[in-house]
Amino acid sequence: MAPSFLPTLAVTALGAASVVVDAHQMMIFPEPFFLVDGKDAQWKPLAFLENQGVNTSADVAGFMKQKGYANLRALMDDEKLYEVNTDALFECGYTDPTYESQPIPTTGTIRSTGYTHDGPCEVWLDDVKVMSGDNCHDKFPGKTFPLDYSSCKGSCTLRWYWLGVRYLKKRYSWQIYKECVSLSDNASGSASASTPATTTKVPVKATKTPAPTTETPAPTSADPVSSGSVGQEGSYDGGEGSNDAPAAASTIPPTIPKCSVKKSRN
Repeated sequence: MAPSFLPTLAVTALGAASVVVDAHQMMIFPEPFFLVDGKDAQWKPLAFLENQGVNTSADVAGFMKQKGYANLRALMDDEKLYEVNTDALFECGYTDPTYESQPIPTTGTIRSTGYTHDGPCEVWLDDVKVMSGDNCHDKFPGKTFPLDYSSCKGSCTLRWYWLGVRYLKKRYSWQIYKECVSLSDNASGSASASTPATTTKVPVKATKTPAPTTETPAPTSADPVSSGSVGQEGSYDGGEGSNDAPAAASTIPPTIPKCSVKKSRN
């Protein structure tokens, strides 16, 4: 039977009310090129599968086996399974690797704002899976993780996938996150990790569903399943999106089967 995981974020209460902190995630290094401007738009989920007819549960591995998905990438790249927000591209979310390339990192690392709640993740370099976990909140604490770039010969596309799993409003929420970065030996810039500035530039290319471009577009949708009040957001390099310290989260379900499962440039 596939392994199970329970929500591992801290549960807090103020009187009789629960306070939920929405903790989204985005890549920091290598730096993606975002089609949307501002942190709130860049790190929000692309889709909520429980709102699109998917029978969500704690058993992600069981769902993948039942549907015949060989890996998380196959599930998250299945256009028949779900649709993304109108300001996103299905293949790469709020990022577009065709704009520019980043140098192939020499640090042997990848950096994000942190896996702040449960769920599987994968990183691919073209068709080579170089990182994965059934529950990346437990397997990859912190924000910087080792990554072997040796399979990227000259140029490749880094693809990052995370299916965030949360228990909200008495049901499981499956939240889609994916980003792409073009890597090349010929790219200019630094191949070492650094903390990006929090300023962004307006994209010059239309998204999948074009809309009039504004200097600072607002997010097109809010988290449809989160409840309670949202905590204060921090910088790109931590704050609300950090997995370095416990964060407030949703109430753990009363019973869970024991044998169920898992920049624009800034």
